[in-house]
This record gives sequence, C-alpha cells and structure tokens, in this order.
Amino acid sequence: MTYFIFFYETNLTGVVFEEFLFRGLLWKHLRKFGQSEIKVFIVTSILFWLAHYEYLLNGQLFVFWVYVPIISLLLGLIVYRTKSIGFSSISHFLTNVIVKI
Repeated sequence: MTYFIFFYETNLTGVVFEEFLFRGLLWKHLRKFGQSEIKVFIVTSILFWLAHYEYLLNGQLFVFWVYVPIISLLLGLIVYRTKSIGFSSISHFLTNVIVKI
C-alpha cells in the first residue's frame, strides 16, 4: 500500500503521459513539419509550463513562475541532447519524487 501511495503522489502516470505528449508526439510532429530543433525545444517547453497552470490557480506563484519553467527547460534540454524521452521521463519522475519528500 505504501508503494501505491508513493507512486500516486509522484504521479508516475502523469509523468509518462506528459513526456509522451510534449516531448514525444508534439516534438516529433513539429520536427516533421519542418520546425528547427531549437524552436521545437522552446515551444514544447512553453506548452509544458503552461499545462501546469494549476499551480498559478492554487496560489503557488514561485512554483509556476520559477520552478516549472526551469524544469520544463531542463527536461527539454535532456531530450534535445539525448534524442530520447526515456531520460527526460526518469528525470521528470525523480524531480517529482524530490519535490514530494
């Protein structure tokens, strides 16, 4: 039961979905339509950041304006450098774990 709560709180399913959506599908399709890697990196990072608007609505201003944009850029940089969402997914999950501790 403890492991279930841990994985629920760190949102493992959300991590997999977000990385697949933003840095998998969206990244691939933007590249397919001729966008440069840098532009794709910036667009997916911004969209990922804006998808976390619930922090803004909950009054967590630092998280929304500082923490999430930095993490978004770092996860995008990982994909940009490694050409894989595997490493960004692991990093995203570990970031969530650290935040929950």
